[in-house]
Amino acid sequence: RQMCIRDRDKELGTYIISEISVGLEINSEYEYFVKSDNTVSINAYIGNSISGTLNIPSHINGKMVTEIGDSAFANNMYGNSMITEVVIPNTVEIIGKSAFENCTNLESIIFSEKSVLKTIDDSAFSGCTNIFNIAIPMQVEKIGNYAFANCTNLSEVVVPNDSCMSGIYQGAFYHCTGLREISIPDTVREIG
Repeated sequence: RQMCIRDRDKELGTYIISEISVGLEINSEYEYFVKSDNTVSINAYIGNSISGTLNIPSHINGKMVTEIGDSAFANNMYGNSMITEVVIPNTVEIIGKSAFENCTNLESIIFSEKSVLKTIDDSAFSGCTNIFNIAIPMQVEKIGNYAFANCTNLSEVVVPNDSCMSGIYQGAFYHCTGLREISIPDTVREIG
């Protein structure tokens, strides 16, 4: 079971720990968890303020980054307020719950070629009001509940016809008032 630090308070330099953390490591930019398969889940960005493009690393300390953890870059915390573009490497399989929630300056999500992304979890990009379009990688199987909710400027979602998509869950595009076009492949068996 993954355990992590929650309710971080950088200004005071304190951590309120809701559960004891096992496998948690910190470098100059990231708080991350080394999983049992020796891959990495990024829990939070703790480096200098980011302005412009955030390039998620494919490796941290020689270990492959396979997950962007829950709330890792959410709510414009810890210097994330000026992220306008995020580049996700082809090693990432999961974008966790609320990973980029309310990153209101985020305009563009770029998935590297040969993406192995399988899951865009609940509320992953919810409240990212400046995203205009997104091309979902072919390997994605699930778009979670409210994953893109309240992305009011989102106008186009492209899912490849030959994708692995099996489910688009409840409210995935709730209150996306600018949404004009979404392609849904035949592989989708469940829409919430």
